[in-house]
Amino acid sequence: TDPTDKSWDKDRLAKAVEYADKVAGYTLNNDFTHLYGKTYESTQQEHIFTIHHDGDEFDAQGNHQAHCAFTFAFEITKETHIGPADVELYTAPRWADSNDVRREFSYTTRLNNPLESNREYKFEPPTTLARFGKGIDRSYANSVNICLLTNEVDRIELRYAEVLLTKAEALLEQGGKDGEALNYLNLIRSRAGVSQLTGLSGDELRTALRTEWEHEFVYDQRRWFDLVRWKTLISTVQSVSGFTHYADEYETALTTGTAAEKESSAFFAKVYKHLHAKHDNVRGKHYRFPIPLGESMEELGITQNPGY
Repeated sequence: TDPTDKSWDKDRLAKAVEYADKVAGYTLNNDFTHLYGKTYESTQQEHIFTIHHDGDEFDAQGNHQAHCAFTFAFEITKETHIGPADVELYTAPRWADSNDVRREFSYTTRLNNPLESNREYKFEPPTTLARFGKGIDRSYANSVNICLLTNEVDRIELRYAEVLLTKAEALLEQGGKDGEALNYLNLIRSRAGVSQLTGLSGDELRTALRTEWEHEFVYDQRRWFDLVRWKTLISTVQSVSGFTHYADEYETALTTGTAAEKESSAFFAKVYKHLHAKHDNVRGKHYRFPIPLGESMEELGITQNPGY
């Protein structure tokens, strides 16, 4: 189970605020969708630390976040290497405001193919699931088809939005600074095109803040760190039991019907399998990674983390 002690180290919270205040010369980009893509690299006032990739020819296959998110492009029923776990992640009520610009950009359900006179494709049930849109470059001509082959988009390791949310969370957990924390939270919401929150404090503000972390950093590989920090890793992973495609009706793929129906059924049978594997296998040990062995697979004389 998750740890019951949810207390915070006050000195570390103070340091988080102190060091957030040291970050100078950056601001939120006006357009969230212009944070990602080759055309926008190294031009954004929000990017603090990015890892440059020139693509397959130059740097050993480039940034796989591009290829893995849109592996087979517009071949709808083929599985991407990495995709959303379920439709529940990008539908209401998880997204209270359907106008949030991050929603469709992060979980892309509609995309036009320039090679087919901009024919619109729909990535949604009952055929398939959304694609992680941050891995699909939409910043230049036909980039949606080119990016999964070249993998030349930069990896964003740190941007100013993370600094603001870190400071907001630290202020909240220090106690007595809810109003100030809410101000920073609303800066993130304003850029996303959603309404400002007012009058929140305590647990309500904590819930709103944690929701903002989730919405802002879809596919940015921050989620594990959030859940470990909040000590909610196990309960969050096991919440997949409430997802649509966790239901037993999706367990077995169709053996009859059209080819498209059978392909889609097989797709969701794998989704079912993955969701049950997550639910059944998450353990307390996953709060830490295993300590790796040496280069020749020898023990390094370090006590292994529990459970490994």
